Amino acid sequence: MIESVFRTDELPAADRYDSWVEMTARSLLPTAISCDHADDFRAETRVLDLHVLQVSVLKFPPMRSRRPQRLIRRAVPEACQLALNPCGYMGISQLDRDMILHRGGLVAFDSSHTFDSHMAADDGTAAGVTVLQVPRTLLPLAANDLREIMVRPLSGRTGVGMLLTQTLGRVLADTSQFRSADGPRLGAVLLELLSALLANELNDGRPAGPAHQLTLLHQAKAFIHQHLGDADLSPSMTAAAHHISTRHLHRLFNDAGLTIAGWIRRRRLEQCHRDLVDPLWRTCSVHVIAARWGFSNPAHFSRAFRAAYGMSPSEHRHDFQRFR
Repeated sequence: MIESVFRTDELPAADRYDSWVEMTARSLLPTAISCDHADDFRAETRVLDLHVLQVSVLKFPPMRSRRPQRLIRRAVPEACQLALNPCGYMGISQLDRDMILHRGGLVAFDSSHTFDSHMAADDGTAAGVTVLQVPRTLLPLAANDLREIMVRPLSGRTGVGMLLTQTLGRVLADTSQFRSADGPRLGAVLLELLSALLANELNDGRPAGPAHQLTLLHQAKAFIHQHLGDADLSPSMTAAAHHISTRHLHRLFNDAGLTIAGWIRRRRLEQCHRDLVDPLWRTCSVHVIAARWGFSNPAHFSRAFRAAYGMSPSEHRHDFQRFR
């Protein structure tokens, strides 16, 4: 797995707050942050990249974080975030719902909708939260179903929620015990538990598809997400990895109202859309970023990007820089 740690006290005091805002926008979601401790901002973040999902452990002074519509339009892919085990408490408002999260509780929210959150410790001195973030398209639930369970109380003390928090806690307690190859496997385990937690919480009485078929679709999506940068990624490669026929794989996606080629193309475009405005890739050309995510034909990439976002890749990059 890939683990990175960011501590603001390793920077000059004048640079700490702005560096934190830029780091969280890049590793989590772009948000508008306000804090009374910006002049001497002391914060720390651990980020675990588990391929299909990301885990972030954040500690910071009390603050408010908002995600307005203007930031939603600029950042993809759409993600589901699960917040758990805050230091103190976390309040969040989204979809006309309000909730206060305390230690032991869980709450899910959606990056494609505006939200407003505030975080503080019980003694008012420090705050923090652990966030599990996954692309929404990797969850085996329809968008309307996910909307039903956003900003609703979820238990981290019983059932699948307890398994999820305990598994995550053991991973975070000592990451040195894991090999680099364990990252994708751990990510797959956590993704399965998160999917089960949300599916169980939905509990709306409608019949679900066969569990085995839903699991296969979920696994195929996770495999594709891990191999987006492989120019040889194809339906036959994905089917072979799961020991099913290509015809069976197409049927899994068709039953969910999708095509596998369209799903791969959309996920690749989302990754390019993100990297084009990521400061880490600012010196790379558009074509290098496109090739990084499996687009070997620059002209085809430009046409696909414009069809998806209404502007060229270069225009997107320039537009983001202009409004930063």
